[in-house]
Amino acid sequence: MKAPAARVTSRERFLADHPYPLDRFQLDALEVLDQGQSVLVSAPTGSGKTVVAEYAVHLALAEGAKVFYTTPIKLCRTRSTGTSGVSTAPTESAC
Repeated sequence: MKAPAARVTSRERFLADHPYPLDRFQLDALEVLDQGQSVLVSAPTGSGKTVVAEYAVHLALAEGAKVFYTTPIKLCRTRSTGTSGVSTAPTESAC
């Protein structure tokens, strides 16, 4: 039996809605965020860094704070000129 919603912590709510179990580095990062500290996660692409950011957003919104989330912008070289350009569209054919 689940505890009443008012008694479930933010992390428990977040994890209950998450489709898969988190890795140790993700749980460690969530613990740091729960302590009110900042965390920097460095891990390979596709390893689940975004989950930590999603939790930080979850915590901020639960406290009524404003959130601004940014992601890296892909830098591309155009094929015709070799000059650098910034792509904001992930499906841009020149990337």
